[in-house]
Amino acid sequence: MRTLVLTIFILSSCFSGFSQAQKLISSDTYDAGALYGYMNGGSELYHEYGFQELIVKEVEVDNINLTLEYYRMKDMLSAYGIYSVNVHKCHSSTHDSGIHKCHNPYQLQAVVGNYYLSFINSTGSQRAQDASLTLLHEFVNKQDSIKSFTIPSAITNYNSSPAIYLCGRLGIENRASQWLSYFNLFQMEECWLLKWPNMKANMLVVDLKKMNPQIKFSNFTVIEDKKYIVQGKIATDHFLIMRMLRGDQLVQDIFNQMK
Repeated sequence: MRTLVLTIFILSSCFSGFSQAQKLISSDTYDAGALYGYMNGGSELYHEYGFQELIVKEVEVDNINLTLEYYRMKDMLSAYGIYSVNVHKCHSSTHDSGIHKCHNPYQLQAVVGNYYLSFINSTGSQRAQDASLTLLHEFVNKQDSIKSFTIPSAITNYNSSPAIYLCGRLGIENRASQWLSYFNLFQMEECWLLKWPNMKANMLVVDLKKMNPQIKFSNFTVIEDKKYIVQGKIATDHFLIMRMLRGDQLVQDIFNQMK
């Protein structure tokens, strides 16, 4: 429901030069059934990741209009997952104080506990970016406590960027459609997609404890086409599947060195 216009004076700010005056223009809440209408049909992916509730606020800060989206997900992994499939063109991507965040001039995205946050502005100005960061800090400060989601070491050991958590078929179709046949072959429900900057290679990492024990990896064979080669490998309690540019010796060496 729409709310009355309200002016709020914030007592403190993390950025100098910020006037501290914030005007709430509107606020709407969407439950699972209403999300479809807000997204014009894009809600299925969010439901697959465990969506629970969305609060959307339109605010004005120092004559800067911002759209704030607060997605409450079922747990921290779900929040990180929907964040990981949505982030793109990050000018800066960091993980500090338990918060994953990515920003470019027009959007700030973050994971705070079981919330995925998206703050959008229309100008891309430095003041608009600073306003978004200030509002993020305010949200964090209002939380009683924040539990940080930690990406498993089996993922971070490979120093990829980014680490994308894929949950369900729509997650694969959304960010890694080229992997769909393997997702079906191994009856996966979830996996991690790893990419490396400036490299024509990516890898799926699958937790064997979460897979069907009847799957026989011995049936997995090297697959080649005109451009790519796909190889599978067992590493302790994870299964690695790498897709690399055919003939790229550097990528091949990286794969050979994996535990």
